[in-house]
Amino acid sequence: MNKISGIAHVWAFSAVPAPRECFGIELKHGDNAAPWFQGRIFEPDSKQYSILGVPAQSPPPVHACMVSEHERPTFYDIYVAEYTSEGPILKICALNVERHSGSGDAIELSLEGSFNESPMHLSNVAFAQRLKLTTTKMLAGNHAQRHLEKYAPGCVNSDGIVCLGIAFIE
Repeated sequence: MNKISGIAHVWAFSAVPAPRECFGIELKHGDNAAPWFQGRIFEPDSKQYSILGVPAQSPPPVHACMVSEHERPTFYDIYVAEYTSEGPILKICALNVERHSGSGDAIELSLEGSFNESPMHLSNVAFAQRLKLTTTKMLAGNHAQRHLEKYAPGCVNSDGIVCLGIAFIE
């Protein structure tokens, strides 16, 4: 599997239900009320990728002694598609990626090791073994809206925060 490394632009949604279909596949996910996110990754060689994170379909169990009642981890299934002349093509999936609690509106994600068995509906997709997304700057208000108008013209109902940062997937 190829590595993807670049600048990430990610925005979250909480008032809009997560999509059930994207990149030509059915998205199976968990808690429909949980926030979800989408965005883009820009590599230095000008390749662009779409990133979509929906609540994990089968999050791992978390033992109560490992977290506080106010900071439970949230897990996402992440889908990454490469933009091509034919449109976006799903390339990579990462299941049960942890969104770090305590980071407020910033989107901080990590995965070390992955799901070894691909679900049947994703049998032709590579599965990431490592994923890291770190927010280094956040845009809000008019700055966020102008950013979304430029990079996601059809985006509506965003929570008004855009997270800019670094993404690495392998």
